[in-house]
Amino acid sequence: MYATLKNGKTGEDVKRLCNLLGVKERTVFDAELEDIVRGYQKSKGLESDGIVGFNTWASLVMDKKLGDSKVVLDSDYKTFGDMLGVEPEVLKAVVKVETGGKHGFLDSGRPIILYEAHYMYNLLKKQGRGDLEALLSKYPALLSKTWNKNLYKGGEREWNRLEAAINYIDEETALKSTSWGMFQIMGANYQKCGCSDVFEFVKGMKESEYSQFVLGIRFIKNTGLVPYLQAKNWAEFAKRYNGSGYKENAYDTKLKKAYYDYLKKN
Repeated sequence: MYATLKNGKTGEDVKRLCNLLGVKERTVFDAELEDIVRGYQKSKGLESDGIVGFNTWASLVMDKKLGDSKVVLDSDYKTFGDMLGVEPEVLKAVVKVETGGKHGFLDSGRPIILYEAHYMYNLLKKQGRGDLEALLSKYPALLSKTWNKNLYKGGEREWNRLEAAINYIDEETALKSTSWGMFQIMGANYQKCGCSDVFEFVKGMKESEYSQFVLGIRFIKNTGLVPYLQAKNWAEFAKRYNGSGYKENAYDTKLKKAYYDYLKKN
């Protein structure tokens, strides 16, 4: 399902493509359908090559989503699981572990975030900020040379930290130095989520649970993590997704448990 399609391909996925595009159904990917696909891709800012791969499928599915467009439904886990070649329960496990089951938003309606002071420091250092040491001395709660768990405030108070970093240091760098939403993706990874800049990324994170979900799926796809989910290699996935310190928080164990818990429910 959701195979890569191009001119000359045949089968049920060609029918699916026609239905999503809202054009006459056919079982052969012909020249007319290729032109339609190119036009659609161009309208969506995708590479207009006439080939239907993951990004085009994802865009079509988003356009045709049924039900509440702001909420992630079981059918969405099934659809994107099919695209990635993994079970829906695998994706549900990743979301549960990364958000603690809160589905990406705080009670206030703002996205769940974590502002990373050490990440902010490193980005500013790469930018060659001449006042970096002065900023470090002035804002020790917002900048750190090393990771410091004690700087986290959690919940709504993380927004206070982010807003302070935006107001007192630099907005774009602060947004890049924050992990966002149900998949807790760093803003600096906006391109891997299919966004043109970090501001588009943040807009998507604020928009809805479903928008966060799609950004997260794109990130997993574009960072080469899919094979580890397909193999249920939880340790390798956690290492690459959460970093080398993943065992300190038992991410791999939590992922495995969440996966089997979801299987039992079904």
